[in-house]
Amino acid sequence: MRSIVGLFLSLVCVSSWSGDVLKDVPTTIDPQAKYLIYLPGLAVEMDGPDAMNRYFGKVYQMSAISKAFAEKGFTVIAEARPRGTQVDAYAKKVADQVARLMAGGVAARNMAVVGHSKGGAIVIAAAGEIKAADISYVVLAGCAMPHVGTLGNETPRADYERLMAANKGRFKGRMLSMYDAADDDFRTCKELTAANPELKLDEQVIQSGSPARTAHAIFFAPEAIWFEPLMQWIAR
Repeated sequence: MRSIVGLFLSLVCVSSWSGDVLKDVPTTIDPQAKYLIYLPGLAVEMDGPDAMNRYFGKVYQMSAISKAFAEKGFTVIAEARPRGTQVDAYAKKVADQVARLMAGGVAARNMAVVGHSKGGAIVIAAAGEIKAADISYVVLAGCAMPHVGTLGNETPRADYERLMAANKGRFKGRMLSMYDAADDDFRTCKELTAANPELKLDEQVIQSGSPARTAHAIFFAPEAIWFEPLMQWIAR
């Protein structure tokens, strides 16, 4: 009998700390809940969620990442974007999702917007739209370096430069930039701070030991080397 009661209590405890994974803002918003909008990289647009990416030779585990965030107590909003999604257009959608959560009584400090690669560029664009100082913005290997040219039909460096110019002086609040030391193409986001004195940028460099070709894909799975420091930063 005691073991059955203990099992019941453990299940209650787990469920009370786990959030849901949704594709959009829920119809009924819990103002006391914590919400995290997760924006995966271009690989998900190209291949779909939880699919093998041939270039990196790794599966982009979008479902596992979303579930890991939910297990930390967040209601997660995560959508597999269609191929060819425009950064600015999707950033406006994210800004609208944040506005709906705020209208539902959710405090900005209880929201995070996290994106990898192209999803990171969307986070940057959304931060310019939202301008809420207490939201936690996280860019995972989303700031393209000057030498990065065209990737497929995407122009990540050109998009990044355009975002910086279009949002000059508009970024406010706290942002975490995280990238792998071996990633030659997507690295520091410090350029964002030059014209945005109200932006508090923290930067963490991961030393995963991955070769340069696959370092960008360290964020394809909820690996502790980046996931746990990210969670600690959001909780500050």
